[in-house]
Amino acid sequence: MIAAPAASAAAARRWLAGELPAATPRDAASVALVRDIEDGLEVLMLARAPTMSFAPEVYVFPGGSVTESDRTGPTKRLGALPPSWHQSLDATPGLAHALFCAAVRETFEECGILLAQAGQAASALDGDGVRQAERASLEERRGSLADLCDKYSIRLSPGFLAPLAHWLTPAGAPRRYDTRFFVARLPPGQNPALPSAEAVEITWLAPAAAVAGEYPILPPTRAVLSELATYKTARDAMRAPRAIRRITPKYTDIDGQIYLLFPGDEGYPPPG
Repeated sequence: MIAAPAASAAAARRWLAGELPAATPRDAASVALVRDIEDGLEVLMLARAPTMSFAPEVYVFPGGSVTESDRTGPTKRLGALPPSWHQSLDATPGLAHALFCAAVRETFEECGILLAQAGQAASALDGDGVRQAERASLEERRGSLADLCDKYSIRLSPGFLAPLAHWLTPAGAPRRYDTRFFVARLPPGQNPALPSAEAVEITWLAPAAAVAGEYPILPPTRAVLSELATYKTARDAMRAPRAIRRITPKYTDIDGQIYLLFPGDEGYPPPG
């Protein structure tokens, strides 16, 4: 149990009192991008800009909401998703496809890493500011991931990602996200570029150090980091078998203070 952030506590209090309806969750994808170091692994994190309306100055993984373009493409340049993904993501085939596309697109937009098969066509993105221009086109919604793949003959592969976790923002929050977390290994020959307009810093952190440090981190991100801290290599993190279930924190009012309850906390509803 933790105290709810002030930014969401007021809305949660009104929701608990029956004064506000629950917001409709948006489907979203978030990617824990990992790389090997001498004594373990590191994960890429972004420090969100202080001007952001949601989670300002918080350290996050690349990610964001599913867009309509994610739902419609790029089908012809995407290999078939493993059937196990639908169960792991608790998603229909169409939504699983959209989540994969959102994960790839957001990672490219926010840190310049393209989770795609290496090759001469894809390497053209590295030329003379081309990568930055294409990132801006996606971020400003002037282009789509399908456009990018067609333009540079890029083929996407689900093998670059593995489902990792599933969190739903609690009912009562002003904004709600139904977020599927993925883990991805840093592709050979690629390095993160300057952050997008949404972030002010890119950093690589050992998961255990991120959890133990004084970095402002949301509970779902902290839980994912805690799991990543148990792996010795990026390959281990990608290949580890895991049974994913959706976790939804719950708001509660204790003596006028709004708290968030998590599975295992006293007062959290039992499963079923």
